[in-house]
Amino acid sequence: MISKKLIQLRRKKRISQKEVAESIGVSQSTLCDWESGKRNPKVESLFKLAEYFKVDIKELYNLKKE
Repeated sequence: MISKKLIQLRRKKRISQKEVAESIGVSQSTLCDWESGKRNPKVESLFKLAEYFKVDIKELYNLKKE
């Protein structure tokens, strides 16, 4: 589930929701919704998150790389 992975990555970097949201161009409330599982990021936002956290998109979904 992407919500848990986002929380894990953000806490690992010790950064706030606001910092991540501003960096990828979304509101803090949108990021909060993603982390709570209320909504899922669109494909464009997934790419921005992956780039921001320097991970493969598959890692955001806890999928193993093939």
